[in-house]
Amino acid sequence: MITIRQQFALSPMLLIALAAPVHSADSAAIGMVLDVQGAVLVTEHGRSSPLQLLARLAPDIRIELPPQSKTSITLYSNRSVYRLTGPATVDVTKDVVKVLQGRPPEIKVMGERQLAVAPTGALVTGAYRMRSLQLASPMVLTSPENGSVLLDTRPVFAWEGVQARRFNITVQQQGGGPAFRATVTGTGWTLPEGVRLQYGTGYVWNVTAEELPGSETSGGQGRFSLATLAEIEQIAALQPAEADSIEDWVYYAAMLQQRQIRAEARKAWQRIALERPDLQRASELARQP
Repeated sequence: MITIRQQFALSPMLLIALAAPVHSADSAAIGMVLDVQGAVLVTEHGRSSPLQLLARLAPDIRIELPPQSKTSITLYSNRSVYRLTGPATVDVTKDVVKVLQGRPPEIKVMGERQLAVAPTGALVTGAYRMRSLQLASPMVLTSPENGSVLLDTRPVFAWEGVQARRFNITVQQQGGGPAFRATVTGTGWTLPEGVRLQYGTGYVWNVTAEELPGSETSGGQGRFSLATLAEIEQIAALQPAEADSIEDWVYYAAMLQQRQIRAEARKAWQRIALERPDLQRASELARQP
């Protein structure tokens, strides 16, 4: 039996992260799957199922890797990535990876910048698409996505589902403040040149359709916010290089998704899906509207 246990000093920032509250649905997770190649199986409470990309790892599980298969998992307790190659049988607990049969894993400790934003629970990578807050109409505000966080101070506003003579759009800070208004004939709009939204600020926007002059018949409303300058700088520093491993890119994309930075997360999933078309979950997230 080969036992691998990683122990190292925790930075003050990481200690704060470890003390942060987590969602109850994620509190039992001990790690996450960052890569899967081949028919890898996971057994929990006597039940086996295929191991999936981004799956949350429960404590006390067994991973079975057939020949020529691979998987990479990360444990939240020590912020390390374990690259496993089949054939192998591996038991996983909260902070220990035990190789019962097969070769020892390759272990990669996450960098300090990744440690600073490492989650205490599973990264949330489900379907985040929330349609606009509809006003009894089929209009859907598609961009920015409702509830998302943006990095660009001049976003593109777009909507769909309604044909009309023209549309009235309003963008305003949450809680009041300066409002930007426009009337357009198409289903998209960008702020005028030289006008930018404010970092670290939440906004409400709505669109109404005019079938006849002065007659608004349908509309939709949505909310979004801009990241702070500090968050943008941190995200830029965390972005992997093109030559970095698939685990780095999956972790980065999942981190963006957890922070609701969905447009940038989708770009990262598209890059991952292009490199690894076998990762079905990445392809799904890359196509997600």
